[in-house]
Amino acid sequence: MHRIIDKIMLYISSSIFYVLYSGISTETTVVLLSAILATCMNTVVEQFWLTFHERDHLPMDNSYYVIPYTLLVLLTFIKPLYILFLPILLYDGYRYKQKIPLIICVFSLIWHIQTLEPISYIILILLCILSLMLSDYCSKEERLTKALISQRDDNVKHSRLMEEHNKMLRQEQDSAIYTATLQERNRIAREIHDNVGHLLTRSILQTGAIKTMNRDDTLKEPLNMLNDTLNTAMTSIRNSVHDLHDESVDLKAVIEDILSSVDTFDVVFDYDIDNSISKDIKYAFIAITKEAVNNSLKYSNGNQIHVLLREHPGFYQLMIEDNGTDIHISESSGMGITNIRERANAIHGTAKIFTHRGFCILITVLKEGKQ
Repeated sequence: MHRIIDKIMLYISSSIFYVLYSGISTETTVVLLSAILATCMNTVVEQFWLTFHERDHLPMDNSYYVIPYTLLVLLTFIKPLYILFLPILLYDGYRYKQKIPLIICVFSLIWHIQTLEPISYIILILLCILSLMLSDYCSKEERLTKALISQRDDNVKHSRLMEEHNKMLRQEQDSAIYTATLQERNRIAREIHDNVGHLLTRSILQTGAIKTMNRDDTLKEPLNMLNDTLNTAMTSIRNSVHDLHDESVDLKAVIEDILSSVDTFDVVFDYDIDNSISKDIKYAFIAITKEAVNNSLKYSNGNQIHVLLREHPGFYQLMIEDNGTDIHISESSGMGITNIRERANAIHGTAKIFTHRGFCILITVLKEGKQ
């Protein structure tokens, strides 16, 4: 915008100068229109270049300005009063560092030193100096603007990289906390099972022995009540231990352990499921994966297995596929396929089998509240 304002100001000054010297005539009108063309030529061409090469990020080639620009300067030797428009030509010539036209402009100023009156010539020189100063200021401003835009883009890029890095760190921290929580639950379950469970078992056995040896009828009922209480406590402890163990199952770690035993296939494992998945779905996915991988190892003639576990807004998805080609399967064939279907049905899911690009099992389970 500053460049346009500068050139308009220079054009008005040069036009007033020219009209004062040549008067108003048809030739004057033609010259003024030609001066407008000279004023706008570089700006218009530059805008076209930026429009069509915006995605290429290519620097604008100014070499094709030299010939028409030089011709405009040479016109000053044919029509001496054209020298009054040199400030406009100097503006773009200095900005684009076109040496040949600049040299011709300086030579033209010296050549026509007798064309104008001394005062007018001094004013023209001052306008040319002003033009060079404005052009230099505009060039510096554009460089600073580009530098600021580049710095801003770098800062935005750096901020995004830092945000992604922090996100990865948070995910790793959450994963470490989750793993530590599972390990602590397993430890507590083992402690309860090994200590409290054994003590209760021994107490139940001792109570049974006392009941067998007891001959006092008044103690039968209290002993029966004690035995029932101990059995109830044992059942409660057993359920608590099982619940703790079930909750502490790390689905990703178990699937990775299953796939680690596969050495005859190239294994690709994609996992994107939140840790809050229910234990029933965990155990079903583990069993289905184990069954499907075993089937691939036994029957597939491929060399790659891909296991994908993904969570969507409304459902979970498990996919196991291999790149085998010799596929023979029917809706009722194979105990393994039947077991997979039954396990999917047990968690209110669906099991689909595809054979158009190898053998693929796709399990879809709706989340609670979506069923």
